[in-house]
Amino acid sequence: PGKAEAEAAARLLQGRTVTTGQYLDFLRQHVLPMTAVVQPLMTQGGRGDAFGAFAALRPLRTAAGQGQAEQAASEHGMLLRRLDSLATMLQKAQGDPADVLQMVRWQESLYRTRPILQRLDCSAPVVKASQEFIGTYSRKQQQLYPVLLRGLSGCFHQTAKTMGSGKLEQAAAALDRPNLTIAALEKAHREYLLALQETAGNGI
Repeated sequence: PGKAEAEAAARLLQGRTVTTGQYLDFLRQHVLPMTAVVQPLMTQGGRGDAFGAFAALRPLRTAAGQGQAEQAASEHGMLLRRLDSLATMLQKAQGDPADVLQMVRWQESLYRTRPILQRLDCSAPVVKASQEFIGTYSRKQQQLYPVLLRGLSGCFHQTAKTMGSGKLEQAAAALDRPNLTIAALEKAHREYLLALQETAGNGI
């Protein structure tokens, strides 16, 4: 459905100009198909209509149906901005290679600053390896990210065992899965760090 809507919009834009009438006709014809595209994304995201994208379809349908071109254009623009935010959220939920460096910085900070983690025998090596990765990082070196995490896997499991956290152990085990893409590895790393931050808290 999404591809069909994109193709319909492209056909509309093939002309040199789009009249007000053509624009309103397009919206009237395509609000319901757009609804069919957006609705499944609410389930996929797992957060309902967090950005109000689905809710924005109703005022757009009303404005187009009443022939209010300026209002329809305003509502359409709002819908597109909300869809962009939703698409970004869904993309990041699947993992984002662009966030690799951020994950390693977060990891370094947790093991360096949380007292309960500082006491682990493996904490200093995690901090050192993380700092070295951060200091030499470039997009071309993303392939070293799996190498880094494999090298720290033992500490991740030791952390979970020491803290007695089954949730943390599950997250650490997820990082050990073979043949993960960089995006999938970033997602698993994020989930481990979220569990680690929750478990470590600010405890002494």
